[in-house]
Amino acid sequence: MINGKDIRIIGILMIISGLIDLYIIIRSPEYFIPIIGTNPPAYLNLAIKLLSPPLHILIGYGFIYLNPWSFNLAVTYAALVLINAFANLYILGFGWIRMVFISFLPPFIIYLYWRKKLFTDTVKSKST
Repeated sequence: MINGKDIRIIGILMIISGLIDLYIIIRSPEYFIPIIGTNPPAYLNLAIKLLSPPLHILIGYGFIYLNPWSFNLAVTYAALVLINAFANLYILGFGWIRMVFISFLPPFIIYLYWRKKLFTDTVKSKST
């Protein structure tokens, strides 16, 4: 596991999830994502939804190549999604999707911190 195959596999999964997310948005542009317990106007909600696929793909690309910036982007993005999920839980109540985010993002963030050393240039040059 020292060579980062696990992170690279997560990167591939992030790219796949970004493409699936884009497909869902294209097929159902009318669905709303609550942002901190509110439903923004449709055009703003669509713009916010359209940020997700490129972020997933960018993080995935960075993970495949173990780029240090991808660690920071992934942790920041995960933290923002987690904050939004907790706010929506508090304001809107229980929801299956938000509970999935609340259940899986903290272990994912911890795992990334555990593997953080892979995202440095020195480790990358030693493992290639």
